[in-house]
Amino acid sequence: SSHIMWVLDRMNEAQDTALGLCISASPPAELARMIRRRDVSNVERLVFVANVGKNPDNSVYLSSMQRSGSHWVLITVELSDHPAILYCDSNRWNYPPDLLPVLSQYTQHFGLPILQQVSLSLMHTPTPIGYNHFCTGHCRNYPVQSCSNVCGLVVVVGSVIAALDQRLFSLLTGPRSGLH
Repeated sequence: SSHIMWVLDRMNEAQDTALGLCISASPPAELARMIRRRDVSNVERLVFVANVGKNPDNSVYLSSMQRSGSHWVLITVELSDHPAILYCDSNRWNYPPDLLPVLSQYTQHFGLPILQQVSLSLMHTPTPIGYNHFCTGHCRNYPVQSCSNVCGLVVVVGSVIAALDQRLFSLLTGPRSGLH
């Protein structure tokens, strides 16, 4: 995860409208310290990189110091009058059940203490391990990986796009073209 942290640090230095954080490496206390050192008044979006894992019953968990994961996902939180969460998973897994309480520990520093009422959009319909995924009209343009080792690259590129080019990120997370 050190290479991902390096990219997020460079991304944070290059602009001031998005703040990139790695959930497993940047605990909420680190965000509090970062806010004291940096002007965050222009931050419109939080860009999270998270490491997740999957249990045998197909439930997804956020990795922690006690339990590592095997897959990287991108999560964005819009800090606007109409906050929204995008859960970007190239492996088409569901989101972890503890995601909203964990994100709330970060968003409270920006005036969004509870995310239970915030819209959460998955980029693809969750697909259990061992099943093939076929995109439907509910899926977004976000990439789907066909192997098990590109999730980190997809997340790093997606994070930079989310921070530096909102128009392109909107296309990447928008409705799939050509599907009815």
